[in-house]
Amino acid sequence: SSAATENDHPEALKRALRYPTRPPVAPVGRNDVESRAAFQTLRLSAENETIQIWEYIDALAFDLDLWVPIHPRNVDGLMWPQFFRHPEEEGKTIAYSFTGEAKAQEMMAEDGLKLQHVSGMEALRWVWAAPTAIDELAIDLYKGTDGWARFPNFWALSAIYPHFGEIESLDNVASVALGRLGGLAGARGLKAESVKALLGGWKQLSSVAGTPQPLGLNGRRYLPVFSDPDQYFLFAAERPGLGDPLPAGEGPAFGAWLQATQGIDGVLLDPAGPHPLPLNHTDLLTLDVWSRGSQPFGGALCAEVCRLLNDKSIDERLASRLIADWPRYFLVIQHMENGGVSVLKVLDPDRDWCATFTSYEKAELHLTVLRNLGIIKGEWQPVPVLSRWDNSVFHNALQNFDDGLWIDSVPTEGRGLVMDHAMLEAAVERVDEKLKPRVPDFVWRESW
Repeated sequence: SSAATENDHPEALKRALRYPTRPPVAPVGRNDVESRAAFQTLRLSAENETIQIWEYIDALAFDLDLWVPIHPRNVDGLMWPQFFRHPEEEGKTIAYSFTGEAKAQEMMAEDGLKLQHVSGMEALRWVWAAPTAIDELAIDLYKGTDGWARFPNFWALSAIYPHFGEIESLDNVASVALGRLGGLAGARGLKAESVKALLGGWKQLSSVAGTPQPLGLNGRRYLPVFSDPDQYFLFAAERPGLGDPLPAGEGPAFGAWLQATQGIDGVLLDPAGPHPLPLNHTDLLTLDVWSRGSQPFGGALCAEVCRLLNDKSIDERLASRLIADWPRYFLVIQHMENGGVSVLKVLDPDRDWCATFTSYEKAELHLTVLRNLGIIKGEWQPVPVLSRWDNSVFHNALQNFDDGLWIDSVPTEGRGLVMDHAMLEAAVERVDEKLKPRVPDFVWRESW
């Protein structure tokens, strides 16, 4: 028989192989006793409301390892977590995870399931990506203990997209020096401590005059920026001829850095320090908009991307990736008598755009205008669509609408952001980059 080719693969396997997989967040490496104790401390803090939800999920993602039961069979050549019927809520499903290997083996022995040892972040990403939607994730839920927790599976998005979780006030976030941000657990540009330090300390930040050579880190390329003069001189000592330090101007430089790095991956804070901190394009966009007001969400971020694109300050590929980094949009649907669903199109007889919105309120406003004009009748309703590895508003528009989608369109006014199929392809690639599982052996090679 001839060897299987990629064209013979199931669609899910083709999708897994289509784009490169980013390196996983590595397990912390605690033993069972230490891991269980760390989880109990975290669980009690959440129960006593001494931490916010985003802090709880962030700690789960980066301070804990989890053992997750594996589904006994590959599904279209991919390895997935096992799920079970929910013990209390009819029609819902649950996945179990454990902070220790011994307890996990004991609990799963009867089912004969193997276990996957991963960081909390990779457990969250893997369970959220499962092809059969899993409603809840439980940690250490077994008989004989009260020390367990369970939560909605979509909370994973607050770890994968840190700007998706609402921070009630930066005043309540711990203060960390700019030079120490890269050493925090789960260090990234939109970790709450990073946001507070960068927005509060932007005047201390500097870059390099001229056009410095981009720096490589973990397969990415960045321009160098610095938290203080010492970090600049430490970096410059190894690079004769480096341009002079360029201090902050009259306002934060995040927006300027976004535009300056659209051909690469962002900026790298203190590259000569012990813990460099990458700030990617979404970090820079969010920090720039946040520096002019309150925490920005989908509508404000989309509006800024639209402005930058119209000004030709960024290209369509970067705009698409920025838009894809907001994981919740709204479609307007109508349930049909035959059991199907109709999705609202933008008002234009000659084009086929999917009407897409950044909030429930904007979708309702659009509907109200159409009803007042007498254009639509019947029961239409906005529904949220959370991005998943194999499904998002970008996947939907790419597959089902000839011209793409239009975000936050206003009937008869033509405002909003239009994404054609090329932009949607870039958005789908970015969704894959963020949400594709990174667990070992996700692709079962026996299926080739």
